[in-house]
Amino acid sequence: MSASQTPIRSGYVTVLIYAPLVLARERGYFTDAGLNVELTALPAGKDIVPSLLDGRFDIAAGGPGPDFWRALAGGHDIRLIAPLHAEQPPATTPLIVRADLLDSGEISSVDDLRGRPVSSPSPGTPLFWLHSALEHGGLSLNDVDLRFVQYHDVGAAFERKEIDAALLGEPLVTDLIDRRLAARLESDFVDGLQPTYLYTLGRTLDERFDDVVAFTAAYLRACVDLQSGDPKRDWNAPETLATIAHFTDVPDAEVIESMRPHYEPEGSFRRGSVGRIYDFFVARGEVAPIPNLDPDSLIDERVIEAVRAL
Repeated sequence: MSASQTPIRSGYVTVLIYAPLVLARERGYFTDAGLNVELTALPAGKDIVPSLLDGRFDIAAGGPGPDFWRALAGGHDIRLIAPLHAEQPPATTPLIVRADLLDSGEISSVDDLRGRPVSSPSPGTPLFWLHSALEHGGLSLNDVDLRFVQYHDVGAAFERKEIDAALLGEPLVTDLIDRRLAARLESDFVDGLQPTYLYTLGRTLDERFDDVVAFTAAYLRACVDLQSGDPKRDWNAPETLATIAHFTDVPDAEVIESMRPHYEPEGSFRRGSVGRIYDFFVARGEVAPIPNLDPDSLIDERVIEAVRAL
């Protein structure tokens, strides 16, 4: 590490929505910004908030699940500094079903999942996603046999017939479909919601504001690439596909090519999104209501404003 480079630690889950973080590292954007960024791969999002609170991460990336809200209730000052991705149909994290059940006609709609084993990759934000998919099809989480199976274990669970359906992120979805293990059951259950963010502690923002701005600017530079239409830099560029295939452990780049999460290259927040997630966990009784909390007040736009001023 150069003496002029500042260390920053963060992490990602090995699914498509985290692609800008990995690409910013691989393309040298963090280095260009004067940073030495250490990115840690996580099997699921459950370790993100603990890693931020105990100092393993300086900046976190992911959705505001129960751990996030409990940390706030416990007095931790957490700030949302940039959006990670927004969802629009077809969802990049759809509800899938075992292909054999769909082919036999045993399951043809979400309603057919009543009483059956259905998995979420974690009890965090993905559970809100599963709730949304089931609700769109007329069910609730209480109507299914809820299981928790991490992203990369879903294929094996389908093969063993341990679960009948699962919420799963791309490109793993298309990989399982191509292997004739799965089929999409519900992909159009949400439009325009921002479920994931970059976030950090208030003290980190106060003490390392310039570093956080540099990190966010490099990350947004990768977001611009992915939606630029530049054949050498965008989503379908061979180098992009190869990088994503490597970090998601899906070796076939063709599986990834048609999958396009929507990022926010300008860093624009869609207010109201984080509140919907908070309300869901409060309603489930997993998070106690935080007195006088306006979830949108967690959005701290100073970082995005500073990036735009660069």
